[in-house]
Order: sequence, then structure tokens, then C-alpha cells
Amino acid sequence: MLRESDRVQASSGWAGLSLESKLPVLIGGFLLAATTALSVAGYFSVRTTSLEAGEARIARLAGVYLGELSRSATNLRALATSVAASPGVIAFARKPGPELRESAIAAMQYRGPQPENVLATSLVDREGNALLSNATAERSQMLAQYGLGDLLATVDRTSGAYVGKFHVTTDTMFYATAAPVPGVDGVFLIHWRRLALSARTREAAQLMLGGDATVLLGNSDGSVWSDLERVIPPPPLYHEAVEQATAHMHDGERFLVRALRVPGSDFLIAVESRYSSLMSPVTEYLRQMGAIALLVVIIGLIGAWRMSRSITQPLTQLTEAASRIEQGDYAQVVSAQRADELGKLASAFSSMSEQLRQSRDELEGKVAARTTDLNATLQQLHAAQDSLLRRERMATLGQLASGVGHELRNPLGVMTNAVYYLRAVLVGQPANVTEYLDILHQQITLSEKIVADLLDYARAKPPHRVPTDMGKVLQAQLAQLEALGKGRTAIDISMPADLPHALADATQAGQVLLNLLTNAMQAMDGEGSITVRGHVADGCVALDVVDAGPGVAPELLERIFEPLFTTKARGIGLGLALSRTLARANGGDVSARNLNGATPPGGAVFTLSLPVAPAGAS
Repeated sequence: MLRESDRVQASSGWAGLSLESKLPVLIGGFLLAATTALSVAGYFSVRTTSLEAGEARIARLAGVYLGELSRSATNLRALATSVAASPGVIAFARKPGPELRESAIAAMQYRGPQPENVLATSLVDREGNALLSNATAERSQMLAQYGLGDLLATVDRTSGAYVGKFHVTTDTMFYATAAPVPGVDGVFLIHWRRLALSARTREAAQLMLGGDATVLLGNSDGSVWSDLERVIPPPPLYHEAVEQATAHMHDGERFLVRALRVPGSDFLIAVESRYSSLMSPVTEYLRQMGAIALLVVIIGLIGAWRMSRSITQPLTQLTEAASRIEQGDYAQVVSAQRADELGKLASAFSSMSEQLRQSRDELEGKVAARTTDLNATLQQLHAAQDSLLRRERMATLGQLASGVGHELRNPLGVMTNAVYYLRAVLVGQPANVTEYLDILHQQITLSEKIVADLLDYARAKPPHRVPTDMGKVLQAQLAQLEALGKGRTAIDISMPADLPHALADATQAGQVLLNLLTNAMQAMDGEGSITVRGHVADGCVALDVVDAGPGVAPELLERIFEPLFTTKARGIGLGLALSRTLARANGGDVSARNLNGATPPGGAVFTLSLPVAPAGAS
């Protein structure tokens, strides 16, 4: 029997708490500790992930904007080089004089994009002294503040065009693009341009970047910087290129920034984002985890209290039975098996749960393996279906070419002879008769072209590749285009005089150009203007055929080169497929893009690229 003092000591403190109270306290404390540990671990994980995602996003945005500025700088250098190479500018640079002034001024007239941002065009010597300029007196005084020494030294050293630093006057931020005049030592052409600063320009850049990222543009030496709306004090850290996203402080706030050098210029482009914005997911995570932890603890306490009651009730019954026996009620029968049954039940449940977990893991592993096998099989099936579809198309195309081609050429030839005969004998007939005969001749010519495309695609001949003047090839195709009837289509040709020869089969290259020109005319329904530009890109002679049509849906930019695929009301979809086949057979390619980027409308650009003929090749 316990003494009274032992009873009092046992009833105080933790030992004095009932089992019904101990279990909720233990479970509540465990849940509180577990949720706190998970919250802390989750906080550091989310923080690390947010920083890594922010750094990746800053790097991606900086790369995107750098690409845009690089293309712009390339265009500026190309434009300055083109104007510097014009005959009027070269003639004046060799022999300055009043008699050549007007022709040089005309040649220096700016014809590029955004003419409202062009301040002037000048010819200067190595010391920066103006030899000729189309600037007004007021602008000449303003431009004289710009130091050309470093820019001309760079151009003289590299023998190529270069974009100089920004310079700021009272209300204008401008820069110069310099290019050497070919064949005239120490004379350079300068394009003066203004950087348009406005809230709209900054909003457009913000829309491109998205989120809270900000773009800054300035000189690599840190002298002049702008946020595209106004000139700002040079921020810290931006005086050099930062290849990795870096955290820094300015204006009392922490930022994550990446700065990159724009090739061919003295510009740096920097993209920055506030550190607080990157950490907003972490703050939100802590708030949510606090609410979840509180909810889990409350639910755990309630569940533990209910569970403790389910366990202690049988013990209470045992205690009451023992008390009655102590009072002399021996009629009570106490079963000592109750505690043993609870233990066995817990042990059996744990064993069952463990077996269930093992079975579930085995089942999930088998499902994952079967899913992997099924995905591999589906990929093989898709590949086989695509291959079968291509073979069926080629088989159909071969049958169509061999059957329809030979069957249609003879009737079309007879019709051509008939039109020729009618033109010869119907002399002095009304104008509408001649007009309808012309229409008939045009449609016969188009039909013959479709038949020729069929036969050419089905039996493409190996190319005879020789150095080829693409300018002459283009002129020959324009003459053929007249026979097809170009309607009210205006064709603007821009072929540099120093464009190198291409190593290609002249006949096949001409066929590709004719297909691209015809495709551009059909895209505009015969109305509008087509621009053909020649240039050198990546070691290839490239000809861009630019139309003013509605453009091509982004998802169709590659499908339009598939045989028998067409978006037009007429035609069988072989022109572009044949063009790409012939171009690739000659070591080049044909590609397509929309004039305004990824989304029409705005016109389409089809580019034929052919390898440059090696020097001395015949």
C-alpha cells in the first residue's frame, strides 16, 4: 500500500497528469516542432529557388534585349557602310569640291528606318574636321560637342563601322555611327542619331521584359546612362560587363543585375530587378506555412484528445472495476486481456501498414516502368506514322508527276500555239479580245509552271555548281515574271555592287527565286510592293524577298515547306518545297519569318542562302 505522502508527491507535476492529458500535450508539442522544422527548411529551399529563378530570368531577359540591340547596332553599321560606299560619297571624299557637293549630299540622304531620329550625316577627316555635312547650323553647333577621336581611332584600327558613345546636350541624347569611306584613307562617314527618350519608350521596353525588371542603357565607361525615359546618374557596378547576375545596393534598395556589352559599340545594356520582388514568394510562403502550422497543431490537439479518450476509457472502466473490488464488490469480473489486445491491435496495424506501404511502392514502380515503356512505344509509333505519311506523299507525288505531268504538257502546248495563232490572225480586233488572250496566256503559263514543279520535285537533277552572279540571275527571273503578269506589284531591288558570286547552279537558283517572287505576288493578290535585298550572312550570299502581305501564322512557318501543303485557294503546295529542296542541293537553304517577329500581320521575309564562291573558282 502507498503511503499518503507518496500519493501526494505522485499527484503533482508531470507524473500527476492523467494519461488523457499527457497524450494531447505530447502530440501537440511534436506537431509544433515538426511544422517549425519543415517551415524553416522550406523557407531556405524557397529562398534559394527564388534567387536562382530570379538570376535565370535576369540572364534570359538581358540576353533577349542584348539580341535586339545587337541587331539594331548591326543595321546601323550596315547602313553607314552602305552610304559610305556610294559613288557620290567616294567621289567627293577623293576630290572635295563644289561641283561634287550636290551629288554627295544626295547620296548621304538617310533612307533607313525612323528618319525622325536622324540628326545629320557628315563626312569628316581623321581629326574629326567636317568636310561635308547636311546638318543645320544649330545642329552643327550641337554635334561639334561630340568628341570623335576615340570613335575614329576604333574605326581606323578595325577598318569597319562602329557605333560610338552616348552624348547628352540640354534636351537631347545622341550618338554617332562611323564607317570608313572605301578607297579613301582618313575620310569617314558619320551618321548622327538621337536616342528617343520618353515614357512610351520605357513602357514598351517594360512590356517586352515583363514583371518588375527594368532595362538601362549607357556608355561602357559609365559616363552617360538612361532608363529610356530620361538621363539618370550612372548606377554603381554598371561601368563594366557583368556576365553573371549580381546583387548590389543603390538608392537604398537591393537589386539583382546583369550588364552586357553590345557588340560593335560602346554601349552596355543592363537589366535589373528588385530583390524585394524576388523574395515576395518567400514572404508568401512563410505566411501560408504559419497558417498551415497553426491549423495542423489545432487539428492535432483535437485529434490527440479524441484518441486519448478512446484509449483511456477502457482503462477507466478497469479502474472503476478495481475500485469496486476494493470496496468489497467481488462480483466484478476484471479481464486482464484488455491491455494485451490493444497492444496486439497496434502491432497488427503497424505490420499491416508496413506491408501496405511495401505493396504500394512495388505497384508504383511497376506502373512507372510500364508508363516509360508505353511512352517509348508511342514515340516509335509516331515516328513510324510520320515516316509512312512522308513515303505515301512521295509515292503519290511520283505517280502524280509521271501521270499528270506528261498528260498535261501536250494540251498546254497546243493551247499556247492556239493563243499565238489567234494573236497573229486577229489583227485589229477590239482591245478586250487582246486582253482575254493575254489572260489566257498567263493562266497557261501558270499551269505549265505547276506541271514543271511536279516533274522537277519528282526527279530533281544534281546541280552543276559554278560561281554565279545572283544579280544577273535575279534580272532573268524578273523578265520571266513579266510573262506571268505581275499586276500592280512594284518590285524594289537592293543588290550591293560588291556582292560576291554564289557557288550554285544558275538555273536551279533562278527557279528558286522565281518561286519566291511568285509566292510573294500571290500573298498580296498582285497588289503592293516586293523588296529584294542582297547581302552576305554567315559566309553565304543571302537574298531576302520581302512582301507586304498578311504574313504567315507562326505554327505554319515550317509546314509551308512540306510537299503538298498549301494555304492558298489554288496551287498544290510544291513551290516552296521544291525551292528548299533545290537550295539544299546547292549547299544552301530557304527560310521564312514574319517581318514583325513571330506574329502576323506585317508581311513575310523569305531568304535564299547560297554558299559564297571561293576566290579563284571558275
